[in-house]
Amino acid sequence: MLRFTLLLAAVLLVAAPVRAQVVEPVTLPPPEPNSLDDRLFHAVYDEQNPIFEATMRGVNGASVPVFLAAVPVHGLTMLATGESGAPTGRLFLSQAGAIGGTFLIKTLVQRARPFVAHADVETRQRRAPGGIDPFSFPSGHAATSFALATSFSLSYPEWYVIVPALTWSSLTALARVWHGMHYPSDIVIGSALGASMTMLVHVLFADGDETGAEIDPGQVQPAFTLRIPIQ
Repeated sequence: MLRFTLLLAAVLLVAAPVRAQVVEPVTLPPPEPNSLDDRLFHAVYDEQNPIFEATMRGVNGASVPVFLAAVPVHGLTMLATGESGAPTGRLFLSQAGAIGGTFLIKTLVQRARPFVAHADVETRQRRAPGGIDPFSFPSGHAATSFALATSFSLSYPEWYVIVPALTWSSLTALARVWHGMHYPSDIVIGSALGASMTMLVHVLFADGDETGAEIDPGQVQPAFTLRIPIQ
C-alpha cells in the first residue's frame, strides 16, 4: 500500500505542475518530407479501403469508453468473484502512469499534430467540446491502450488474453495515424511508454503469480544441516 501511494503521488506531482506551466519546451518538428516517418504516415492516412476505414473509425470511437471502463469494470468483476484486487490496482497504476508520462512529454516536446502542421491533412477525429489537445508526441491513445493490454497480458498470461489485447491496442494506435492525429513515430514511442510503465508497475507490485512476489513466511520450510564430527 505504501509503494502504491508513493508511486501514484509521484506521477501526479510530476505531471501536473509541468502540464500547467512549461519552462523552455523543446519543439519537435514534423517529419522531413519523404522520410520514413512521413512515408508511413501517408501510407496509412491515404488508405481508403472501406473495411480498413470502418475498422479505424470503430476502434477509435470505442477507445475512450474502453479507457474509462477498464478499471471499474475489472474491479467490480474481481469484487463479484471474490478474487484479489491486485490486478485491478496494477491496471489503474499502469493507466495513470501512462497518461501522466504522456502529458509530461507532450508538454515538454510540443510537437504539432499532423492536421495542424500540414495543409493537405485534415483530422477525421470528432472535435471534443473543449477542443483537441494540440500536441502530438507521444500518442496518449497508444500509451494508454498498450498500458492496458500489457497489464492484462501480465496478469493473465494466456494466449486468448494476450492476442486480443495486443491486437486491439495496435489497431487503436494505428487508427490515430489514419485520423490525422499522430505520426507513426508518435504511436511507436507512445506504445513503448505505455508498455514500459506497465512492466515497471508489475515489477513493483507483483503478487504471488508474478515475478518479484514476496515470499509468504508461512510457506517457508526450514532447512537444517547436521554435521557429525568424525574423530
